Amino acid sequence: QLGISDPYDKFKLGTLLLDDAYEIIKNARVLVAGRIILVDAVNHKKVIDFYEKNDFVILRTDEDGSDTENIKMIYKI
Repeated sequence: QLGISDPYDKFKLGTLLLDDAYEIIKNARVLVAGRIILVDAVNHKKVIDFYEKNDFVILRTDEDGSDTENIKMIYKI
């Protein structure tokens, strides 16, 4: 899980944590196959904006258009 408390937002810790996660995943790709990173994110604008800023895209939304608690987003490696 990746999460940052609002008072620490100005330090860009979320980006640093995500960069560390990218590095770990890239190293793991040497041992296992993989083409995407999938996150199951909380469906809040601030969270979605963070992941979109880091090149993630929404995988899909509910077909009925209803809001869900979580949203799936992917990043192509």
